[in-house]
Amino acid sequence: MENELATKVGGENDLTFNVQASLDFTLIGTKLKMAFSKIGKENAFVILPGELQSAEGMTIKEMVEAINQFGKDYDPSMTSDLTQDKVEGAVTDVSSAAAKKTGNEADIRAVENGLDFNKIKIRLNQAFLLLMTGHQLEYALEIDVMLDGVFPSQAFIDVERLSLMVWNTRRAKILSTMNIVDVEKMLEDTE
Repeated sequence: MENELATKVGGENDLTFNVQASLDFTLIGTKLKMAFSKIGKENAFVILPGELQSAEGMTIKEMVEAINQFGKDYDPSMTSDLTQDKVEGAVTDVSSAAAKKTGNEADIRAVENGLDFNKIKIRLNQAFLLLMTGHQLEYALEIDVMLDGVFPSQAFIDVERLSLMVWNTRRAKILSTMNIVDVEKMLEDTE
């Protein structure tokens, strides 16, 4: 099937008319594949994980706006729970935990004083998006957060990059493909 979805229309003699459509494209520096399918009476476009092409980054705000606009261009009524505040909050939480774990006072102060999200650049490493008319945007994103120069340089540990997974999908196959681990479930299985 090679990352393509099929549309099937029943005909006489149990023969089925099939259509496959896929599109290779680049979204904010990442090569992706879009597959088309008809689910019931609704069109569905699935953006499947691809490979990073761009070494350049963008701000979190630019990435969130680009992804949400992509969904709105498909269906103006589409809603999305992907927000700049959520992604910036996740970066702050993870950065704070990492800084506290190292015990480095300069890193802890840098996070406590507030990260300058206009200086922090990110890259979209992988993406899964499901666009369906009349539905909320479904997504799973792997984002590389480039932290060069954000924290003071240290001899013991120098934080350069942070990978962040952001998702709202519950689709096990997508979560597995993108190596997103449900930590709570993993811990339950080890008790």
